[in-house]
Amino acid sequence: MRLSIRNSALIILLVAFIHGLPAQQNQHSPAAFELWQAKRLWHQSTNASGSLIDNPYQYSLLNAGYLFYGGDFHRPQEGKSGSEFSVHTEGVQLLKRLYTWGSFNYTQEDIAEAGYNTSLINPYRGMPYIVADTNLSQWLKQHYDLRFKVATVQSSNFSFGLEGIYNASIGAKQRDVRTKNQLYLLQLKPGMTYSINKSHHIGLNADFFSLKEESRNSNVNTYIDQKYYELYGLGTAVESIGSGRTTNYTGYNFGGGIQYNYKGDINLMVEGTYDNKKEDVQVSFSTPKPDAMVDDTRIRGKITLFTTKSDLTHYFSGSFSNRLIDGTQHLTQFNNAIDQRKWVIVSSSIRSKYKTTNINTQYDLIKERSDEYSWKAGLGVSYTSVNDAYLLPHSYKKANNLLFNIHGKKNFFLSNLLSKRLLIGMTLEYKHNLSGAYLYSGQNPDYPSVKDLEKPDLEYLISDYQAAEFAATYSRKLNAEKKTNLYLELNFRYINTSDFNYNNRYFGQIKFGAHF
Repeated sequence: MRLSIRNSALIILLVAFIHGLPAQQNQHSPAAFELWQAKRLWHQSTNASGSLIDNPYQYSLLNAGYLFYGGDFHRPQEGKSGSEFSVHTEGVQLLKRLYTWGSFNYTQEDIAEAGYNTSLINPYRGMPYIVADTNLSQWLKQHYDLRFKVATVQSSNFSFGLEGIYNASIGAKQRDVRTKNQLYLLQLKPGMTYSINKSHHIGLNADFFSLKEESRNSNVNTYIDQKYYELYGLGTAVESIGSGRTTNYTGYNFGGGIQYNYKGDINLMVEGTYDNKKEDVQVSFSTPKPDAMVDDTRIRGKITLFTTKSDLTHYFSGSFSNRLIDGTQHLTQFNNAIDQRKWVIVSSSIRSKYKTTNINTQYDLIKERSDEYSWKAGLGVSYTSVNDAYLLPHSYKKANNLLFNIHGKKNFFLSNLLSKRLLIGMTLEYKHNLSGAYLYSGQNPDYPSVKDLEKPDLEYLISDYQAAEFAATYSRKLNAEKKTNLYLELNFRYINTSDFNYNNRYFGQIKFGAHF
């Protein structure tokens, strides 16, 4: 399928709207914007109603970027190489007691030599029930992401807000068994905040979304039937021959969050969220056959705090997330009655469980200079645990890892005339595997879903690696009279490993943008 930029008119309208917003901060350099974004604790939360507590200012941002990557160190369903083109725009407008923020992001992906997926635009989104084949193929994808946040103060104590998200993606696999996919997600997060006084604020929000993805398989070469596999988790699969199937994924999420913010000598935000998504899998549109269902629960907690004394800012963040997915398979039979011809569920049972735990901590020391920072340095530690199981026959995949990083940035003040800046950053990472194993106890240990999908995936997850990332951003004002700031950003990341015959992975990006 040939992909085209169908929503270019929407991009132009959004850019024109955001470009017209007035700006209110002294500096619009990348370092100034990065520092201000880090201090917007309510904007980082899931509750839009507290946005005015962040003391926001009006701004507009527009950038376009190109990303490329390659190397053999990747998961089996990721591409060996690929590229992305993206356009991003966002802005804030303040109208007395009303706060509005909006953003739009367009991304076009060209992925080479991706395997074992002919069902999903994102095979790692937590849906195990897919169709896979062994033909490595090019994937073409487009993503549209539109977001807004509004907040208003109704009294001296209460404020209300709403966040909305609309995602639309299309994708196509370019080799038999082919697929044409469409994905839609609509999400709403209404919230309220109660301000006890100027220092203490409590927030509550709900989180609802609906999701739908359609996958339509086909073969261009109709003279050759292709072998494909219907996956049910951790290597368990059903082998078939033909042109694949049509699959319909529909899901609904219900959840919410609670926040506490203290503003004084320190600025502290504590947030906890809970989400539960149920997603059904049906085969065929003409006579839908219930195939499976996932019950996806996520529990998250986050704490962020910072304090500034004598231009030195201490910034700490910590987060915890626990994701539990129960996979239910349906046993069905076809009702042949003339007036009720349909598939009927005879029984359903939970056959698989997937658990992922993440714990992250990070500390940064920032030397501020006016609205910007002169330098920053920090370190972080992350722990990740994967504990997946197929219940009968019992199979499992486990991996426990630690990731360490140190990072720093220096903001060079080249000239005050046009606010010329050069921002240089470096990050070093080391990943260490603590433990990991994969066991398949089913009847088909020679299936590609076992040998070429799950085993290599486990090897990727338990591989140690070292990584280095370098970034450089040059920025300057458009002219002395206006605050419009132009910038050019270059970024390169390299990952090295020698485990399981892997070698490396690299990413490069160039981005050009303007901050109004």
